[in-house]
Amino acid sequence: MLRFYVIPMLLCCVALLGGCALREDTGLRAQPRLAHMRDVEDLRRLPQDLMVYAQQVGKTRLLSEQEQARQDARFDRIFFRPWQQAGPSVTAQELARRFGNGPQGFTEDAQPWTREEWDRMRANADLASYPRTAQAAITIRHSSMRELPTLRARMVKPRAFGRDNPFDMFQYSTLFLGTPLYAAHISADGLWRFVESPIASGWLPAEDVAPADAAFMARYRTGRYAAIIRDDLPLTTEAGVIGRTYIGAVYPLHKESPRGITVLAPVRGAQQQAAIATADFAPDQARAKPLPLNPAWIARIGNQMMAQPYGWGGLYAWRDCSSTIRDLFAPFGIWLPRNSAAQGRSGSVIPLEGLEGTDKERLIATLGTPFMSLLWMRGHIMLYLGQYRNESVVFHNIWGLRVVQEGDDNARHVLGRAVASSLRIGRELPALKAGATLLERLGAMVTLPVQIADEP
Repeated sequence: MLRFYVIPMLLCCVALLGGCALREDTGLRAQPRLAHMRDVEDLRRLPQDLMVYAQQVGKTRLLSEQEQARQDARFDRIFFRPWQQAGPSVTAQELARRFGNGPQGFTEDAQPWTREEWDRMRANADLASYPRTAQAAITIRHSSMRELPTLRARMVKPRAFGRDNPFDMFQYSTLFLGTPLYAAHISADGLWRFVESPIASGWLPAEDVAPADAAFMARYRTGRYAAIIRDDLPLTTEAGVIGRTYIGAVYPLHKESPRGITVLAPVRGAQQQAAIATADFAPDQARAKPLPLNPAWIARIGNQMMAQPYGWGGLYAWRDCSSTIRDLFAPFGIWLPRNSAAQGRSGSVIPLEGLEGTDKERLIATLGTPFMSLLWMRGHIMLYLGQYRNESVVFHNIWGLRVVQEGDDNARHVLGRAVASSLRIGRELPALKAGATLLERLGAMVTLPVQIADEP
């Protein structure tokens, strides 16, 4: 069973959208729907199979082999960057600012955070002794990164916390098993480690982290890496299952054959240090990175995510909009940052804000590259799939559409899953807020790859 850190819950299955054909080659899966998921017309009339859109584009390679190799080398550099750190990049002042001026928001049981609880958490963070540790480390479990050292939730409003309202503001991100870290600090009770990862910094449960010595790091950095291409797989070593792994995770490649590949996986060894085990995967579970960057492969991996429930910050081992895009491109050696705002700057940017909807669509259709252009608006990111029946179609994991509801300025028609849709999704809803379609809110189009020359 998966381990979760906020409120223990069984992992629910995802819903197959109406009209999807079951096809082994696409990865679409028929599963029961979660209670909060709702439909709109787009999801009935547009194919929820990314292969349909990939076939329209053809088998064209989206990047040259040379450029993809450059992007893949960049991926590896960023992935292992924490092991190159001589010290923490987060200052004590920055760490203290995360606590703000006092209690903020509500707990998972709809009670306001109290000053006593907040002060106790701050005292446990032991900010006066930061940084108390300075060592390379690695995650030995799929782990939730928290803004502050607590498993409890911080909700903006006193609403019931759960899958119908998953927005725990303490949930910062999730880190795959096998993520390199710089461990800068440890809490007073020894239960939390403040770490810097390739994508973010925050607090992890100490039991999910193992120090990595020079011998371990030298052996783990093989120079060739494998990408997971199916979701929610057991990571099984000779000692048994050590955790779960997901699309977006990469591991050092140990051996490769027509029957599959063997990767290196971190486990806790003697003296609590990281040690190396091996794990085997079938060819349809993991491949040598980078995979050929073409629409068919992107569609095949994206279909593994299709209809998956929305997971804020990776909650419940699900994805939000930015982690969907980030994890989708990882097997191809394309490194993208953690949040949608940064992803919306990760390539050649064409501003769209202030334009009429028809002008936006014309620019997207003319200048966008299907399966390589991202469409960005404040708080959301989507992958452009191309034109379908003279309409722009995108793949994205979306929480909901803004609707008018008396007494609730933040009301949503909740979709809560990964879908293929138009930019006018929900246009038929009588309660849809004026100016609330994705097209009207669209701010920019960014076409990959990332411009490596612009990096420091």
